Amino acid sequence: MHSAPFFLVLTCIAAIVQCIGGLALDKESLEKLKNAYNKLMPAERQIRRFVDVNVDSDDSWLLVASTINATILTDLGDKHFNIELVASELAETGFKRELALASGAFDSEYFMLTEVLPRMNELALEFADTSEKLFPELLEVKAGSHWIKLNSAHGLWEKGGSQHATTYDEVALVTRSLAKWHAMSAVIIERGLDTSGYLKEGLTMRNKKRTLPFYRALLENFAELVGVTWGPEWSTIASQSTELATVVGQKIIEIYQSPGIGLKVINHGDIFLGNMIFCHGISDTLTTPSPIALKFAHFPTSFAGSPALDVNNLLYTLPSVKTVLHHRTRLLRQEYYPSLVSYLGKFRYRGPVPTLTELEDELSRTELIGVLGSINFFKDYVFEKNDPAKPDVFDLVETSWKTGVLKVNMTGMLKNQFSDVIKTVMVRVLEGDIFGKHLTKKVSTIKT
Repeated sequence: MHSAPFFLVLTCIAAIVQCIGGLALDKESLEKLKNAYNKLMPAERQIRRFVDVNVDSDDSWLLVASTINATILTDLGDKHFNIELVASELAETGFKRELALASGAFDSEYFMLTEVLPRMNELALEFADTSEKLFPELLEVKAGSHWIKLNSAHGLWEKGGSQHATTYDEVALVTRSLAKWHAMSAVIIERGLDTSGYLKEGLTMRNKKRTLPFYRALLENFAELVGVTWGPEWSTIASQSTELATVVGQKIIEIYQSPGIGLKVINHGDIFLGNMIFCHGISDTLTTPSPIALKFAHFPTSFAGSPALDVNNLLYTLPSVKTVLHHRTRLLRQEYYPSLVSYLGKFRYRGPVPTLTELEDELSRTELIGVLGSINFFKDYVFEKNDPAKPDVFDLVETSWKTGVLKVNMTGMLKNQFSDVIKTVMVRVLEGDIFGKHLTKKVSTIKT
């Protein structure tokens, strides 16, 4: 870590980040922010002065996130530039603080920021990899407290959303970027990164006494929806979902604990568009309608294991899942696998490289994780941002966490948009016998 310049950003988190009241920046704090930022930038992009600063706080997630959007003036004439930083910190009190610490989410991200990402930086420098970094620049991190990241040094970057990854080319960009992430992480593991601690298990397995019953409830509710509203042509899915619900916890454990294909990587663990930042251009004057690069953000669910887990989660939780599944084989064979092999070679990975057949077999073995992720993701995705009917995830989690009584809200499944999307997924489930092969007693297949 380059701790000296990073520590200049903030000397006291209480003076800068206020969990409930938002993030306040005084003149002294802005000066320290400018000094830290300028140490990362070439001379012509360093801040001469701030033109405008706005702060937007969001406490809807596990950590309180405050986004600083600043308009700056540099030595590149009179043109103004925009920069964005995100400060994430533990809530001072309450259930979210308890959950972030007890679940291991905060410690996992802290480990990723202080151990994994710096090693990836060093690896890129060692092999003169000058392409865009796959993660935001870290400005400051403090154990048990907070971290501050530079999301973008110009206005060409934006958080991933439904407007992204809508075409094959854009999905291919995400897929190739994930392959590079996996390759770099495989190399730093091979070089001695200890994954036996915070990276041993993702959140699902670390908290399986609470998460596995949720997946049973998810499948039970889904089976009821299909049986009641989808029609008799989907009776196979309804029957298999009902039967699979009784054993799904054990099946998830078997998938995660399998030795896999020999290639051990660091899975992001929550690989969906909201955890990506996309770049739309080469410079402030050369912009592009489609993204040309991306960064992965937020790592509380990262863990070491088979790369197939990330790949399946990605393919099944993109809003363009219909397009993705249509091109699934092409994305794997022409985008992900060639990129994975190429980057493993570039960074001189010395371990066994799986064949394409081995990778495809591993993706088939772990595909249930992607399907479950798809059902869970789209039951919430179908709600508009401010829809009063949208469940408060943390209210549900808090009830389950404190009482031991599972509380779930599946109202999103009743929306037509959910069924429209998930029917495409279920066609793939039937074609690949994804549910059936996990059942000890098979249910006869009825074609849709």
